[in-house]
Amino acid sequence: MKNKRGWIRVLEVFIALLMITSVSLVAINREYKSKSDVSANVLEIENSILRNIQIDDNSREYILNLDDATELPLELGNFDTDLRTKIETGIPSYLECDAKICAIGDGDACEIVTASEKDAYIQSVLITANRDNFNPTILKLGCWRK
Repeated sequence: MKNKRGWIRVLEVFIALLMITSVSLVAINREYKSKSDVSANVLEIENSILRNIQIDDNSREYILNLDDATELPLELGNFDTDLRTKIETGIPSYLECDAKICAIGDGDACEIVTASEKDAYIQSVLITANRDNFNPTILKLGCWRK
């Protein structure tokens, strides 16, 4: 009878250690996922910046008045000061972003170049017209972690 009791104790200890290890691994994995998954937050920030530009009359007018043949595609560094400031003030310190204004159908000329090892989150918005001007243009914003 004593022999069987010893094996049962060993089995109980093994199961207890297995349960403690499993719970610890699940807790660590959840914490790791919550810290590393910033994609939803980045996309929300990008959408907020783009929507603010899309509804601002001055920004819309500046974008719509750009000449497709000579001025587009336009890099962030060459944007109007007000538009560049709107974009840069909405970007948190842990992100690096770039933006481009392109004509529809520019294809490769409208790509935002990032470092290959970074996860880039790119959103775009179509600015089509205001009361006086119809000139469909794309504003792209791409962000990645520093």
